Amino acid sequence: MQDYTGNNEWKSFVNTAQTFTVEYLIIAGGGGAGSADWNANALNGGGGAGGYLNSYASEQSGGPSSTLTPFTATAGTNYRVTVGEGGAGSANDSSTGGSGADSKFGTIGSEIIATGGGGGGSRFSTAGLTGGSGGGAASTGTAGSGTANQGNAGGSGASGINAGGSGGGAGGPPGPGPVPASD
Repeated sequence: MQDYTGNNEWKSFVNTAQTFTVEYLIIAGGGGAGSADWNANALNGGGGAGGYLNSYASEQSGGPSSTLTPFTATAGTNYRVTVGEGGAGSANDSSTGGSGADSKFGTIGSEIIATGGGGGGSRFSTAGLTGGSGGGAASTGTAGSGTANQGNAGGSGASGINAGGSGGGAGGPPGPGPVPASD
């Protein structure tokens, strides 16, 4: 296509897509806690935090990791945003808490995805689940792992001291082990 500009001059239109730099903060749904049994000295593990991704300013993403690269959006393109809900707490002492849902931004097939937090362990299902940040373990179970550059592992539980592990958080190193409950 051309445009006449006068003086016997024609100029061709150049159709270039306009782009924009988008800084983002994406947090997934947190994991649900496991179920406790106070009478059996078996406390639950806490649910892990949802994965944390950030490209704004100089703030780190979860894990911790460095600030991520901003997203380049193109005018006229549709982008999908999905906000992940939190996981349900465990309904009984035989199942873990539910993992949180992922949060996403981008076009289908090339989305930026923050992983939902892992569910916490329960009395008879003691391991915490892997997630953005891992779910905490109950009793002597294994803590859930965190997703690289999004969160941390959950905390470990311990038997005989009435303590479950904490869910992993998005930033900083994992916290200390269980703290015995006072009577």
